Amino acid sequence: MGSQRKFTREFKLDAVQRLRAGEPAGLVARSLEVNRQELYRWSRDVDKFGERAFPGVGQKRAQETRIAELERKIGTEGVPPKVRTREKLSRFHSGWG
Repeated sequence: MGSQRKFTREFKLDAVQRLRAGEPAGLVARSLEVNRQELYRWSRDVDKFGERAFPGVGQKRAQETRIAELERKIGTEGVPPKVRTREKLSRFHSGWG
């Protein structure tokens, strides 16, 4: 199994521009040697995020990072540390029948 190809932001934006100019998705996909579904996903990302689409490899959008951080905090907030530890231990030992 080969490694996953990485595409530049410019490459993706060019592909989306070709789709929106009316070029058939299959033709664009073949000429760029990418999966047609990937093109559709890139197009949705441009619709959803605009200029913030395709921030780069390993770069999360600031809003997504903040949301994940808050979700982690809410998940443990209001639960005393000893209770959290006991819950972890009880889940760990529950399989010992």
